[in-house]
Amino acid sequence: MDQIKDFAEGLINWASLQENVVAVCLVGSHARSKARKDSDIDIVLLCTNPDELIRERSWIKIFGDIKECEIENFGMCTSLRTFYLDNREVEFGVVPLEWVKKPIDSGTKRVISDGIVILLDKTYELTNVVNLVNINEAV
Repeated sequence: MDQIKDFAEGLINWASLQENVVAVCLVGSHARSKARKDSDIDIVLLCTNPDELIRERSWIKIFGDIKECEIENFGMCTSLRTFYLDNREVEFGVVPLEWVKKPIDSGTKRVISDGIVILLDKTYELTNVVNLVNINEAV
C-alpha cells in the first residue's frame, strides 16, 4: 500500500504542474481496495490535449525506469500500459475532456461504477460526473 501511496503522491505533484492535465484518478482494483500484490495500478488522466501525452511519452519516466510501454485503445481512452523495472505495471488511461461531458459515455459510467478515487481535480468536472453517476445508480 505504501508503494501506491508514494506513487500517487508523485503523480499528483507532477499532474498539478501540467496545464494539459485537468484531473487524475485511481480506478480498478486499487480504487476498490481489492488489489492483489501483483495487480496493476490503473490511472485515468483527464486532459485538454490527450494527444500531447500520448505522442510525447517521456513523462512516464518520471515514475521509474521503464522496461516496456504498450499502447492500447479503448474508445475515448488511450492506454499507456507501462512496465517498470521494479516490476510495477501502471496503466495510464489518457482521456479527453469529452470523457466527462454529458451525455456520459457508457465506458465512463462503467469505470466510475467499478470504483474510483479522485486524486486531483482542478476544475471539479470529474467530481461532478462521479457524483452524477453515483446519484443515478442510487435512484
